[in-house]
Amino acid sequence: MNHHQRPQQPIPEHETGVRPFQTQRPHQRLAAPAPNTHLPGTVTPGGAFPTKLDVKAMTITVALMWSAAMLLTGIASLVWNGYAQAFLDVVASVYPGYNATSTLGDVIVGALYALLDGAVGGLVLAWLYNRLATH
Repeated sequence: MNHHQRPQQPIPEHETGVRPFQTQRPHQRLAAPAPNTHLPGTVTPGGAFPTKLDVKAMTITVALMWSAAMLLTGIASLVWNGYAQAFLDVVASVYPGYNATSTLGDVIVGALYALLDGAVGGLVLAWLYNRLATH
């Protein structure tokens, strides 16, 4: 225990009905949870996930991840001439104004397109998941 933590004080028996630091014996069982109750993010007895995705968090996460992937791939292509050229050519065919010519300007344009593309993709993915998970 470090000097910032206070020692844990036992709760008096009259408040809990249990003696302080009493351990559970093997023959004692905890009460089963009531039916139709679940913890967030766990599977319910029916098998469906009750938790919805956070649309904002998914949008930001996918946008940042896809943009970082494009940025790193573009930088790697600048450092090692021709690295992932086939991939960058495919991306250039989808993003208007982006050319896979291995210049710093193209790397930045590709990363910005990927940021926008990832945001739209993350938003649609989270929305669709939430829509289908509740029906």
